[in-house]
Amino acid sequence: MPHPSNGEIKCLIAATEAKMLSIQTQIDALTRTLETQRATLARLQWSILPMGKLPTELLVEIFAYSILDQGDVPLRLSHVCRYWRRIINSTPKLWNQGVMDVHLTGNTVAETYAKTLAALLARSAPLPVSISFKQHAQHAVDKINLMEIAKHVFHAISATISRWKHLSMDVNSFKLLTDLPEGSFPILESLDAEYDTYGRVAPLGTFSSAPKLQNVSLFLHGSRTYNPRLLLLPWTQLTSLKLTYFSPSACLATILQCTRLVSADLTTSEWDEPMPASPPVITTLPSLAVLHISFELGNDDVGLVSPFFAPLALPALHTLALTFDPTPSVLWPTAELSAFQSRSPHLRNIKLQHASITSSELASLLRLAPETTELTLHGCSDAVDDPLLDQLTYHKDTDAPPLAPRLRHLIVSGFGAYEFSARRLERMVRSRWWEDPAARPQQVAYLEQLVIPPVDRLAGSFTNGIFGDSIVDLVEDGFYFSYDE
Repeated sequence: MPHPSNGEIKCLIAATEAKMLSIQTQIDALTRTLETQRATLARLQWSILPMGKLPTELLVEIFAYSILDQGDVPLRLSHVCRYWRRIINSTPKLWNQGVMDVHLTGNTVAETYAKTLAALLARSAPLPVSISFKQHAQHAVDKINLMEIAKHVFHAISATISRWKHLSMDVNSFKLLTDLPEGSFPILESLDAEYDTYGRVAPLGTFSSAPKLQNVSLFLHGSRTYNPRLLLLPWTQLTSLKLTYFSPSACLATILQCTRLVSADLTTSEWDEPMPASPPVITTLPSLAVLHISFELGNDDVGLVSPFFAPLALPALHTLALTFDPTPSVLWPTAELSAFQSRSPHLRNIKLQHASITSSELASLLRLAPETTELTLHGCSDAVDDPLLDQLTYHKDTDAPPLAPRLRHLIVSGFGAYEFSARRLERMVRSRWWEDPAARPQQVAYLEQLVIPPVDRLAGSFTNGIFGDSIVDLVEDGFYFSYDE
């Protein structure tokens, strides 16, 4: 058989390629048909499942409930099937749940990361969103490169600033906001930020006009002589303030501006020297109900906290928590605190930690707070002794109420040389406990809970055995007693 010529071979090649193309076209058509049938089968199978019979509106509510505060759940749910993905991607309220966590490292690819964030934020439009913007640098060189990355990413998402409802930023990221104009945050409700005040001379007014801002948490870095008015916030509309700044004068000046506060949590230092002797101007904060103050990092062996209470009048205050640096001693501000209590007469919950308060000073504090229902003492070893327990003991043969007549919870914890006896403690407890509720006199409330340090931590006169064994009958009747661990 003669060998085919080149022309004949080329014809055969062309014919074979044409046949292959025809077969591939048929395969593609069959594949599309198969995919169509698969989609039809999936819809039919889905329609007989209980989940498939749910209305879209109800399915959206289920998704919203499952998401709650977990911001990455919508993305994972959208990968379950096309039907879910179509619903989730077209429902903005599923994308504004939780916090958009912008987490930057030196390995972040700025352009790709920025596009992803912008796309995810676009799915939540036009609803409010919560943003957490943090940088994580391990070395000084990384901070420079990371700041450039942060600028690129921030620029990509800055178009959505008008929709930011909650914002959290670390000290480096907060610098990205310093050039934003006033009024940039029309719906911002809460701000959690670290701000480096060092070298700042011009007021920062980015947040000065934020009409819905009510909750602020600030950690201020920098000199103790920093002027707090250089950070312009709508102080008079805040209802919750958490402030860490080691200038007590600045913290006091700040809180005095916040006339609508309901709760305040302050971390600062003690004063190193007395304030001027001129009478303070009393400022009333009519709604402040909860006040926590931690006095830390005093420079002297003896610190002062009295200036903090001298100008304050808090008629709605029911919870006062004071924490002191356990190393240096702080002079207990008996006179100023008594005057403060006369302007804040409704204290119910008192918490003291590492306070250098004696039992007689504590008795004075409680005498001016007759509504106290809970007293917590941690590391205040001079505050509890037998004379105080005697004043807390109710004597049924007299109509006079005991000290702290409404006391229900007494918690004594921490290490220290507590000087009180088991016998006096038991007598106090039994005087405030009645098996028959009808037998309880009106002058005193049930003592529902008692917590004391373990016996091996107690010193001095606590020698009458293990206290818990002597009130087993009360515990069996429902009295809550435990040793602080």
